[in-house]
Amino acid sequence: MRVRTQDALAERLRFETLISEISSRFINVLATEVDSQIEEALGLICQFLGLERATIAEVVKGDRQLRVTHSWAAEGLEPIPVPTAIATEGLPWGSEKVFSGQMIMFSKVDDLPDDPITKRITLSQRADPSHEPVTVKQVFLKLGTKSHLTVPLSVGGSVLGVVCFATLRLEHVWPEDLTRRLRFIGEVFANALARKRSEEELALYRSSLEQVVHERTRDLTNANTQLKHEIEKGKKSEERLQELYEHELELRQQIEAEMTRRVEFTRMLAHEIKTPLTPVLASSDSLLAELEDERLLNLAQNINRGACALESRIDELLDLARGEVGILDVSNEPVDILRLLREAAESMTPLAINKVQSVGLALPPSLPPVRGDAMRIQQVVLNLLTNAIKFTPKGGRIRLRAAHENGSVTVEVQDSGPGLSHEERLRVFEPYQRLSTDTGRLRGLGLGLALCKTLVELHGGRIWVKSRPSGGSTFGFSLPADTAVPTAGSGAGSRLCKVLAIEDDEEIVGSVSLAFENDWPEAALFTCATGEEGLDWVEIEDPGIVILDLNLPDMSGFEVLRQLRLFSAVPVVVLTVREEEEDVARALELGADDYLTKPFRKKELLARLRAQLRRHTTPDGEAPIVCGALRFDPATCQLKYGERDVNLTLIEGRIIHFLMRYPGQVVTHSRLSEAVWGEVYQGSNMSLRSHISRLRKKLETDPSDPRMILTKPGVGYWLARPG
Repeated sequence: MRVRTQDALAERLRFETLISEISSRFINVLATEVDSQIEEALGLICQFLGLERATIAEVVKGDRQLRVTHSWAAEGLEPIPVPTAIATEGLPWGSEKVFSGQMIMFSKVDDLPDDPITKRITLSQRADPSHEPVTVKQVFLKLGTKSHLTVPLSVGGSVLGVVCFATLRLEHVWPEDLTRRLRFIGEVFANALARKRSEEELALYRSSLEQVVHERTRDLTNANTQLKHEIEKGKKSEERLQELYEHELELRQQIEAEMTRRVEFTRMLAHEIKTPLTPVLASSDSLLAELEDERLLNLAQNINRGACALESRIDELLDLARGEVGILDVSNEPVDILRLLREAAESMTPLAINKVQSVGLALPPSLPPVRGDAMRIQQVVLNLLTNAIKFTPKGGRIRLRAAHENGSVTVEVQDSGPGLSHEERLRVFEPYQRLSTDTGRLRGLGLGLALCKTLVELHGGRIWVKSRPSGGSTFGFSLPADTAVPTAGSGAGSRLCKVLAIEDDEEIVGSVSLAFENDWPEAALFTCATGEEGLDWVEIEDPGIVILDLNLPDMSGFEVLRQLRLFSAVPVVVLTVREEEEDVARALELGADDYLTKPFRKKELLARLRAQLRRHTTPDGEAPIVCGALRFDPATCQLKYGERDVNLTLIEGRIIHFLMRYPGQVVTHSRLSEAVWGEVYQGSNMSLRSHISRLRKKLETDPSDPRMILTKPGVGYWLARPG
């Protein structure tokens, strides 16, 4: 008995795995591949379950008829021909169930009713010569069916068709758990077919609209040509001119009407495409919350990730479509482009580190702001950085630089990946283009760069690419500068500490980056692999502190120190394998502030860096503040809790400093965010929650039951007044 139960569970798990694999095929499948994927899936399901025939019939639009579009049969058996028309009016017993979303099933033909069919029905490509009415049971007997299951294909309450499974040799039982899984497969097929229909209709509508626009443009051109010809011939008849003017006006109105219809169609398409995706995301979220079996949980995670990826692709497609018809709105506000670039680079650095890549910045100390939509400009920068990381091999370098010239702000992303041919450069910003270097490992519809072009042009800018077939590409764009707004580069964003690591060992870079991410996330870490690049970076960016390796590929660290001290007093911590006394002495004589040998301890490195920063930070004159057992020094960001020293990050120091100023009073999220970052930004509540959690771990006896830093749900935080 136990063996049979285990076999049944194993068989069920294999079938669950098959269903998950089939579902994942339809997440990013192109519309042109939907039919072949469905036919292959029908065969896999039938072979696994021992079924002998499967058929999909879609509803003919505007009619209550079904048309067979996909058909499969086991070897030696005849499938239902494609196409086969089925007049559902002749099957009242089945059609009422189908169009109400119910399943039809029987395990043996004798279970079927003997109701006569009210109208003659075609069940093959040859018409039935008989004029006598037949019963429902006789129809299935003619098809050789022993058992049968029909699953409606419905999306958003509308039935698109049915998928039918049948056996022809033996009778088959349809247990509830099997029908539930086959209904899920039916939902997958329905969503795929709905998306295919939408994309086909969109393509057809675009084609027809382009034809109409072409014809109207041709007519307008002919009308203008005729008007010029009439003027040249000296015909000055006002009636004729008025007639031509009215004709031109009529043509313009027709074009505007076509564009209006296209706008409405795009809005409708956004709703129709995203509606069927909503239950997939909701269902996968529910499964992730309820499943405990690790293998099934992994399958649910795959579905959820794929659905999220599909939603992202749909957003790209819809943004591009909105841009084409002129309904993609962008705001017109001053944008701190310098801060935006730094934040974008910081957010992409972990992704580059995972691929053992380095992201270098070559940004000036200040840039004038630009006018536009900060979210959309950030979307362009992140898209270009993501593109560079995708195509740059392991160990490669990405460089983000910007400049202000000729009334515009220019931004460029340079990579060390494979170059582009002349033909690829000409079409790289066109939709649905994939590069020759993409061998199938990169997903997507090829819309990212096309969307970047649309967004940049909506802001009145231009976009370009420079590349060599031998290797390396630079994607850039420019936006008009807003000289009426004060120059960017000051404010809360500039108070964050920038740390530069001049290090060519990828493993060391990864280890240092992980230390910063875990224990000093408020500091912005940047890396470069050569001494020359490091000197340029210090001169342009003026970092708060430098980590320097002595063994660099282009020059020694001693030479970097010598040149660095000619123009900068930035504190330098040497991190090297060289531990000889003469090397230590030489580095300190050349201007190093501290010396640490490899292998090193991460916490010790961060502590030495913070100590150097404290020594080189000019106090702002604000006196220490005391609240009960807490004493905080704003000049050094040092906190004492009784006799205990508490190490704080820069952000944690700002939070506790502000809370100590108002003990016993609730400080709202927005007010605390403004005190910490200088402004309220999207996502600040989540960031505050993370930093408050870390503060509690450093101060509270039981962080899960805080007694010092308390929360007012939905409002903010407060520091308990000392007793």
